[in-house]
Amino acid sequence: LWTCPDRRGLFVSGVALGTASFLFLTTGGLERFDAWTRQKQWQGLTVVEVTDSIYANIAVLKLGRTYSLYENGLLSFSSEDTLAGEEIVHFPFLAHPGPQNVLLVGNGWGGALSEALKYPVEIDYAGLDTSVADLAERYFPGHFFRPRYHPAVNIMDMDGRRYVKTAKKTYDLIIVNLPNPCTALINRYYTQDFFREARRLLNPSGIIALRVSSSENYLSEEAKSFLRSIYTTLKSVFRQVEVVPGGTNIFLASAAEGAVNVDAPYLVRRLNEQGIQTRYVREYYLPFRLSEGRRNDLARVFEKPGQINTDLHPATYYYDMVLWSTHFTPGLRKFLAVFQ
Repeated sequence: LWTCPDRRGLFVSGVALGTASFLFLTTGGLERFDAWTRQKQWQGLTVVEVTDSIYANIAVLKLGRTYSLYENGLLSFSSEDTLAGEEIVHFPFLAHPGPQNVLLVGNGWGGALSEALKYPVEIDYAGLDTSVADLAERYFPGHFFRPRYHPAVNIMDMDGRRYVKTAKKTYDLIIVNLPNPCTALINRYYTQDFFREARRLLNPSGIIALRVSSSENYLSEEAKSFLRSIYTTLKSVFRQVEVVPGGTNIFLASAAEGAVNVDAPYLVRRLNEQGIQTRYVREYYLPFRLSEGRRNDLARVFEKPGQINTDLHPATYYYDMVLWSTHFTPGLRKFLAVFQ
């Protein structure tokens, strides 16, 4: 037969549980538990600081003397990595004959703004989360955060996609400095819809630049599908699309045919004329990245059209998930194939 529970026992258990919870919260137990889970999440790294802004969970980690900043688990930049900032800035800056007005969307504190300020330009930076700049100022070298106070930099605390959709200004360059479209939020910057909005802001010979991870010498079929989707989407909006091959593929696109020049001798000459000092993107590096064989191999990949990526049909987001699954969870590849 069903019987009533022992209410006195339930009351005592409830009081004990409440007391334990009160002691846990008031004696720093919650903070210690949070610190323990953070350390477990980032095993092998020293957790320097973790904060939650209204936009993201931001973590500053340290390995040796290298500091790295992560947003929602995705690497934004590292203190020892100058190559990423040089590549996303100097390829479009050198490909354009004389940029004056630049829009930077995405990560500006990982070196991109510092590299861009080597040129005599005015920069609008659409950076939503000021907490990233605050942390960079506390832990990273001065060149990472110093552009925050430069008179040529106009920092707009707003979503980059929203700014591109509503802006009235025009630009010679739009640089999208974001990770791969591995989330729906980031994928918004790789869609046909966004590229059309960006084209409206570009001057007649303006260039839009973006980058995604790739492979130096071999591309799997999954990687080819991923890159084709980006290329075909860009090509549906811009007349000229050029791709710099390598471990990172730099996409440069313009509405004007012939506006993008990525021939290595031309870029080296532009670099020398400008007197720009760089560590990687220089006279020995540009011919290597832009060798005829590399460019021809990549051009053959794009002979086959890819799926166009849109806000309502996020094809590139899908292909990035498939590509990710081949690295970490191969079994997921068969499951994702059902949705192709």
